[in-house]
Amino acid sequence: MHRRQERPRSARGWHAVMRFVRPLVAQAALLWVAACGGGGDGAGQPEITFAASLLPAEQAKYNTILDEFTRQTGIPVKLVAVQYAQIRSSVEAEARAGRGKLDLVELDLPQLPVMRPLMQPLDGITSGIEALRDAVAEGAWEVTTAPGAGGAERTLYLPHRLNWQAMVYDSEKLPEPPGTWEELLAAARAHAGAIGLKCARYEGLICDVFPFIWQAGGDPLRPDSAEVVQAIEFLRELSAYFNPAVRSYQETPVLEAQRLGEIVLHFNWPFVVPLLREQQLLPSPMKVAPGAVRPPCQGAAPGAPS
Repeated sequence: MHRRQERPRSARGWHAVMRFVRPLVAQAALLWVAACGGGGDGAGQPEITFAASLLPAEQAKYNTILDEFTRQTGIPVKLVAVQYAQIRSSVEAEARAGRGKLDLVELDLPQLPVMRPLMQPLDGITSGIEALRDAVAEGAWEVTTAPGAGGAERTLYLPHRLNWQAMVYDSEKLPEPPGTWEELLAAARAHAGAIGLKCARYEGLICDVFPFIWQAGGDPLRPDSAEVVQAIEFLRELSAYFNPAVRSYQETPVLEAQRLGEIVLHFNWPFVVPLLREQQLLPSPMKVAPGAVRPPCQGAAPGAPS
């Protein structure tokens, strides 16, 4: 476990960081305060360095927010757009060195547990956490905290950019998106070999499977329950109509497969919307619909955030 090296900050500096966090929370993702780092120009001038995994279109929107923050506070923010793996390796390297540049970082959910020892607890250096907690789904908040000394709960992360998967479908081949499991199966039978799920062996497979379990009223942590069995049996039946390449599909490959007409529908994150618009594929022929479909004879169960 790497020990953090605390660095001095003025009250104004910490207040500025937290004022910076709150507008981004309104944009919706996961934002963290890095425990090590060394913002500023070395002469006492505060500066915030924020590393996030962003597409070019997203980066432009973030820069607009950050420019407004700088205008209001006089504190510049350096936005570093890199991949999640690079952010993690940078934080770990700075922790080993005991110094660095990062103040705020965005990471993907699977990285939260291993990064906990390197994070600066937010309790006591920001306000409004309880109000934010009231506005966030309980399941999303559970991953933001960890036990501290004496078992007291510490807030290490803030929910930021919460989103759900959507169904991306070819409206020329599917005039209406499937609204139930029965309709999804019927569409699959009509377009055998053209159904896409992210079935590569990575966390995206879980993101595609779990919504079916939730829709059946099941709990992924109870795999032997009747509801989970129902969902898995349905997916087994649906898999007969998957594209043969599904074992290689991740977010980008499955989107490319649909762009090339190899599949008629798949489930993906909101980042695909601006990409499809740039390629003039949205709103036609591609369209987007709610990602989770209801099981037959049951009402829709609530989904869970990514």
